[in-house]
Amino acid sequence: MPKPVYGSDRLEKQTDPRFATPKEPSPEELMRIQLTPNPEIEQAEIKEIFDAGEAPLLIYGNYDRLQFLGCLNCHPQYRISIWNSDGPYGSNLGYFSLWNGSYEYGNDISPLSPWNEFGGVPPAVVDPAGNFYGFLTRNKNQKPLFTNNFIETVFFNYTAIRDNSRSYYQKAFAEHMDLKTIPLSFMESFPKPIDPAVERDNSVLPPDNNDFQARDLWQ
Repeated sequence: MPKPVYGSDRLEKQTDPRFATPKEPSPEELMRIQLTPNPEIEQAEIKEIFDAGEAPLLIYGNYDRLQFLGCLNCHPQYRISIWNSDGPYGSNLGYFSLWNGSYEYGNDISPLSPWNEFGGVPPAVVDPAGNFYGFLTRNKNQKPLFTNNFIETVFFNYTAIRDNSRSYYQKAFAEHMDLKTIPLSFMESFPKPIDPAVERDNSVLPPDNNDFQARDLWQ
């Protein structure tokens, strides 16, 4: 025989938090969760990529260069990727994102930002094995520089990339979306950016295809 349920039992269940229906997070709460760094998840992603035999290029900034700022060459599917426009390091709203021009790591005049031509404390690029690749910065006086054709193109177009970093990556490396990371050799072989003296919107990538413009990567 089923146990009878009395009014007092119903009241207890209504007031006891153990029986409460989980509340759906608001859009604001979901965004905050997405943009908040999660070291446990991030370390797991780095390990997964490294164990697969690929080399994630990790960015570290701040004055002591201990602040993780994302993965430079990781596929946008990863939370750590600076090309994941929904993640803490690829969104233009994330505090630790290089694409957020309102905070110190993405502000053009911040000494900690790679976009500052006179930045004195730019981010460093390393891999999980501890190899140092150079500083990520537009300041040519900082040595050694981490530079290649792709990075030079990013420096040239960073203000436009901010709005949709994922789209830029997907169009730049459309033929390599099966890779967890983009190898350095692919970055080196990327078409060179145009001379800075030429108007930005008339940039042509690659040189042998005049119909493919740099701005096509973010539109």
